[in-house]
Amino acid sequence: MNDSHPTDPLEFQEWVKQFEEKWLAGQIPDPQGVAVIVINEQRQVLLQLRDDNPHISFANYWSLLGGVVDPNETPDDAAQRELVEETGLRLQLSHWKVYKRRQQDFKPTIEQHVYTGETHKRVSEMIIGEGQALRFFRHDELQELSIAFEFDKLLEEFFSKP
Repeated sequence: MNDSHPTDPLEFQEWVKQFEEKWLAGQIPDPQGVAVIVINEQRQVLLQLRDDNPHISFANYWSLLGGVVDPNETPDDAAQRELVEETGLRLQLSHWKVYKRRQQDFKPTIEQHVYTGETHKRVSEMIIGEGQALRFFRHDELQELSIAFEFDKLLEEFFSKP
């Protein structure tokens, strides 16, 4: 884990509050986030089941891999770091797109950088560095899931591209 924000949920809530106050005062820019779309040979997408913790956003929801870009870190570096931290995978990633998104109960707009990568590994060959589980899903299975951060819309766009 990195040292840019606390990992304890209650300390993290206080950190978010202070961050928002600085952002509203114009002292810091919009935060950056990364999300990684990992596809296997069957064109299934790897999702992470978020922790069962009432103090985090979207507890028990499925999500793409990723997180916050730390200060003095590029989005490219953050995407690789998050991928390794959450799965143990080291993949060649391609930058797909950037868009602005808002997160529930968080005032700043997040500049979301999205990366794609492919793997031949099975989930049993990965580590679960964060969350409760990792699993590959077919495109047609996604609509049945509760997916965090409106990544379901992002995945629909991804699967509809040529």
